[in-house]
Amino acid sequence: MDGESLLITAAVVTDKDCLDRKALAQLLEETEGQIEKVCADGAYDTTGCYKAIKQRGALGVIPPKSNAVIGGRKWFEDRDDHLRKIEEIGLKGWKKQSQYHRRSLVENAFYRLKTIFTEKLRSRTEERQTTEALIRCAVMNRLTGLGMPDSYVVD
Repeated sequence: MDGESLLITAAVVTDKDCLDRKALAQLLEETEGQIEKVCADGAYDTTGCYKAIKQRGALGVIPPKSNAVIGGRKWFEDRDDHLRKIEEIGLKGWKKQSQYHRRSLVENAFYRLKTIFTEKLRSRTEERQTTEALIRCAVMNRLTGLGMPDSYVVD
């Protein structure tokens, strides 16, 4: 999902046992155009994720695991930079400086998608499930394109 426009840029249907981070490389391959930054939670702090992100020429903004150390390996250059910055200004400061919290807008968009359409797919075959999921994404993009709702704090 594009963090600025909140439009879904790629979708992959996986089985229930597939970890999200395993689908990242395929999602990045399916995303057209340039990717500047990939924000993800700590579960994506893996060599495979950083490698897929780097191969797309993007910056990986993923909070490192609490026991992470600077490794100096090719795919972990961004991660090593994050660790140095976290050591300098703290995790909270790093999240603010790296705009990591924009990820919550994307999480909220997926919450809206699941609220509108439910989490379950109705189709029984894999091919039809993929079609159903892609239709949901297209409709969600259309709704987002019409405008985002205004929200207000109620006392």
